[in-house]
Amino acid sequence: MQRYSRKYFGSPGKKFVQKLINEKRADLQGLKDFLEAERETYRKALKSKAEAEGLRSLNRNSGRNATVFAAGSLASKYEIVPWSRKKILKAVLTCELDQLRQPDETEDVAPSIENLRAKFVQYLNDNRRNFMNLNKKRPRYERDKLDAVSGYRAKEKGKRWYYMADGQLKAIIGTGPSARAVKQMLANEGLLEQKKKKFVVQRLIFTGGKGRENYAWVHAFNADILKKDKSNDVAN
Repeated sequence: MQRYSRKYFGSPGKKFVQKLINEKRADLQGLKDFLEAERETYRKALKSKAEAEGLRSLNRNSGRNATVFAAGSLASKYEIVPWSRKKILKAVLTCELDQLRQPDETEDVAPSIENLRAKFVQYLNDNRRNFMNLNKKRPRYERDKLDAVSGYRAKEKGKRWYYMADGQLKAIIGTGPSARAVKQMLANEGLLEQKKKKFVVQRLIFTGGKGRENYAWVHAFNADILKKDKSNDVAN
């Protein structure tokens, strides 16, 4: 695997640039029309979803994300990436909508603990299938960043777990008293691993390092959190 990585590292980017240059030379206007159409598709999709949740999009940030989707759609068209246009659109929209859902830190009213918990559980439901399966693959020590993926999942001693870096969890539930209260609530229910009053624990995440170098500080969530909260929703 390492040999293939060293040999083909950067190849998709080079292939993309080559195809982009060729299309630019062959049909510049067609390329511009395609990219602008994809940007417009993203803007309309974002507007529809944001309005449905009462969210207000940021024009500059939305413009950047629209360009990201257009580029990804072009890469899909070139068969550079294995993802469909639909999946790329969903991924980029999810990132921006998650950001827009973050509470405004200038507001005096703190988000409720129940809302933050529901938001986190919804994130797990929507993204857990994209978490890196540590039983099949692990990031490389000092080569891959801990937060390079949306999260991790693993099965250890018959139990399933979801792992998230501190920054990843903050991006979902924020910081402050309400966020800490959510963590404590989950810890009290046995759904968040807690040791010595800390909400982060060391788990074997990486490969390629020496001994403890392969361990990282993460939030470890018992996968039963999805079953329990689903049962609560039915009961309510």
